[in-house]
Amino acid sequence: MKLCMGCMELVEDQFDICPHCGYDVRETGVEEAYYLEPGTVLQERYLLGRVLGCDGFGVTYIGYDIGQQRKVAVKEYLPSDCATRRLGTKKLTIYSGDAYEQFMAGLTSFLEEARGLAVFADIPEVVNIYDYFRENDTGYIVMEYLNGKTVKELLEKRKKLPYDEAEEIICHVLDGLSAVHKKGIIHRDVVPDNIFITDAGEVKLSGFEAACHVAPANSKSLPVILRPGYAPGEQYRSHGKQGPWTDVYGVGATFYHMITGIRPPESLDRMVEDDLKKPSELGVEIPPEKEAVLMKSLRVWQEERLQSAEEFREALTERVQISSREKMLEQKRFQTIFGKMIRDRMGKMRKIPKH
Repeated sequence: MKLCMGCMELVEDQFDICPHCGYDVRETGVEEAYYLEPGTVLQERYLLGRVLGCDGFGVTYIGYDIGQQRKVAVKEYLPSDCATRRLGTKKLTIYSGDAYEQFMAGLTSFLEEARGLAVFADIPEVVNIYDYFRENDTGYIVMEYLNGKTVKELLEKRKKLPYDEAEEIICHVLDGLSAVHKKGIIHRDVVPDNIFITDAGEVKLSGFEAACHVAPANSKSLPVILRPGYAPGEQYRSHGKQGPWTDVYGVGATFYHMITGIRPPESLDRMVEDDLKKPSELGVEIPPEKEAVLMKSLRVWQEERLQSAEEFREALTERVQISSREKMLEQKRFQTIFGKMIRDRMGKMRKIPKH
């Protein structure tokens, strides 16, 4: 038996292609020179397999925790603007000058936030962090491995989601962010790629590698991830004041994309000329009061925006409650009027003389 580097499942020796995931178990190469090769072991405990994803901040591998005998995901800190790796080596080549300073500040933040997020194991909407450490001149975070699809993958397949389905997902994301914000941490990278829907139907928020405390002392040196369409204006400015409202914009932009199939225009462009269309103008069936909440989450100027994930969540659910109360009152009014009509009718019938 051998372990497939594509899915970390055991495969009988006679198979060259994994029957579980279709991965070529003979494969030992990498698609990019800066990827660690399948079979690499970290901390004499974590076996790395294929790459699950890569962005400007780092590389995520499927892994196997030999000690706990479980699948994991391993995120390697590797900001492309600051460092790279030569093919066949493990240690990074870190660029000099300002890039070096940024790399080191970002690495410190990367591991500090992992330490902070590791205590969030009781938050069901946040991916569990199992371990974090330094090796190969960089840092690694070992986290819960999830079976399922990201919202990005859902949109690639379905283009857009019905409003009710999208709202349910977004409410789970807001619940997770509310708990994180209470610890003084902002995510800064809420995008469809970082929202995971498990096969069991759970919603998990990942991608905290870009996270920072609300007012970090070294924020000027931290590498910044900007996702066009999802990043609010304050993330583009060196002295932009970031806070929970920053994540509100990212959630709103993701929500908008989910129900319209269209990514919002860049926030900086909207500051000059705001041509963001309402979802209803694009043919989306959405309650007017919910649309108003969504559009308020996407206000360009942060002071006009919903200020927290909790406020966003309450605004969505409160509208439902108000709507329900209005329906209940309307039903009571109808019953009162209908009852009065029946009583009046019965009264008139009693007054009709018998022949």
